[in-house]
Amino acid sequence: MLASVPSSTYTISYHYTDADAIANANAIYLGNNDLKVLEGSIFIANPKSSFKYYDILREVIRISEKISEDHYRLKRDYVFHSPSTASQVMTGTSTNGWIVWKTSEGKTLDEIVRKK
Repeated sequence: MLASVPSSTYTISYHYTDADAIANANAIYLGNNDLKVLEGSIFIANPKSSFKYYDILREVIRISEKISEDHYRLKRDYVFHSPSTASQVMTGTSTNGWIVWKTSEGKTLDEIVRKK
């Protein structure tokens, strides 16, 4: 899939596990901090107490299907305007999206975009 993506974008993924909570998301970095989380990505529906993106989470839930008590699956792509907002909505907890989103080779988004 990486070959079909324009050279200014990057295909990345994020797998998160915390006790019995799991998020598994795939995304394409579009540039200008925009990150398109792809249809089929699985995210956690019960955020931690420190979570602050409830408006965005509600929006994402509206375009998703519930697959378990704690998880949803995106039914269509969703563009976030920050890698960290995307990772936090996917996991329901505080994360640094520049570090947790990675290519299939294990390079962080920070490594391939900011430290280019």
